[in-house]
Order: sequence, then C-alpha cells, then structure tokens
Amino acid sequence: MEYMPNGSLDKWLYSHNYFLDTLKRLDIMIDRGLCFGISALRVYKSVGTLLDDSIAQTRTLATFGYISPEYGREGLVSIKCDVYSYGIMLMETFTRTRPTDERFDEEEGLSLKKWVKDSSVEEIIVANLVRMEGKNINGNLECVSAIIDLALACSAESPGERVDIKLVLTTLRKIRIMFIG
Repeated sequence: MEYMPNGSLDKWLYSHNYFLDTLKRLDIMIDRGLCFGISALRVYKSVGTLLDDSIAQTRTLATFGYISPEYGREGLVSIKCDVYSYGIMLMETFTRTRPTDERFDEEEGLSLKKWVKDSSVEEIIVANLVRMEGKNINGNLECVSAIIDLALACSAESPGERVDIKLVLTTLRKIRIMFIG
C-alpha cells in the first residue's frame, strides 16, 4: 500500500514526522479489513491449486513475520491465513513494532505475538498513543486492550481457532463506537 495518496501505513507508523492517533489507526484497520473481507475469496479461487472452497496450496512467497504457521509449514493458504496476518498487522499498528524487529528471534521463541501476549497493554502500546488523546486514559486503554485481545484471537496458532473476519470487523466497529462514545 505504499502508493496511497497520503503515504503508506509504514510511513505513518515509523516516521517521527507523522503521528496516527488511536481513532485513525482503528479506522485504517477497519478499512483494510473491509478490503480483505470483500476480495479474499475471489483471490483464493485463482491462486495455486484449489484444495477445497477455502484452502489452496501455493508456492507464492509471503512476508516473513506475517506468515501463518500452516502457510510456513505446508504452503497452504486460506482466508484464515489472511486473518492471522491481519492480527499481526493489528498488533503492529497499535504497538508500532514490526514483527521482524531485531529483538524477536523465532529460534529462541521470541516474536511480536509472544511479546504482546506476555505483556500488559501499558508495556506494549506506543508510549504517547493514549496520553496524547485526552482525559479518559482508562477508557482509551480499555479500547486498545480490546483491540490487542482481538489481534491475539486473529493470530491463534490453529486456523480453526481464529476469529472470522466478519466478526473481527464487527468487533472493531463496536470498539470504535466505545472509543468515541
């Protein structure tokens, strides 16, 4: 998405000249989820070898750090693989930490997902994300905590345990309403 008119998400997350507040980050993730939810099924029907209505086997390379376990092990892609990647991207968006950050070492069992799972919300979110947004710091932390919980549900190890993308988007919209209300 580097050719977006306002710049890439990477630019907005990692450049010190830009800042996205919680609401803007939430809106971006809702929009990205909608784009994936609408188009994903058509994409899988045209990729690789179709194994059934929702799983294909392919040799396409994916971005390290966002790859679901079943894709990495067996080359199987499905909508649940995208849900996994979406969960990782959700974590990245609210922690401002890449899954490929040098402090994570898969061989030692360290990853963005494990770090997020083992830490408190206060430890993992961008330090000034909640403080810059006004008076209701506890309400903001509650919303970000709900987003992090959803991200972890998206990135469950087993595809069968991952949340459906429609439920993800419904939940994000509810969190958005809670955040602005």
